[in-house]
Amino acid sequence: MSQKLSKNEIQYFLKSHFIMEAATISKNRPHASVLLYHMENDFSFYIVTRKNTYKAKNLLKNPYISFTIWEHNKMMLQTDGQVSQVKETGKKLQNIIDKLAIAATQDTGFWPPLFRIGHDDYIIFHIKPTWMRAMNLQDSHITEVEPPFTNIKL
Repeated sequence: MSQKLSKNEIQYFLKSHFIMEAATISKNRPHASVLLYHMENDFSFYIVTRKNTYKAKNLLKNPYISFTIWEHNKMMLQTDGQVSQVKETGKKLQNIIDKLAIAATQDTGFWPPLFRIGHDDYIIFHIKPTWMRAMNLQDSHITEVEPPFTNIKL
């Protein structure tokens, strides 16, 4: 029997990571990207990218995203969600930017190019997940008989 994960274990894992592999849609075709993220306690996410990237343009035209966050021999999370552009200004916007910057500092060797550009060059999106599941990759009892995923109620 595969080991199910608690919401707290999943949340801890997600807060200890900062990179997601995301898919957007452009002209009915998938487009995959790697994105920096910050997760809130309610399992919503913030992502940031340059305004002129394919992913930003895709999300402005089609506000749906699918992404995976994983670590070898630890955990994998799969999520679908709907995005909205963050339009906050002032302290609220700075708070979001600070959270993304803190997420990026989890790895001392990582400093995303996007923090080297001006404020007008990037766009921030908020992701509200619509579906989420996690898999314990430490579990040695994964079988085809029982699904190895823990579905997360949002």
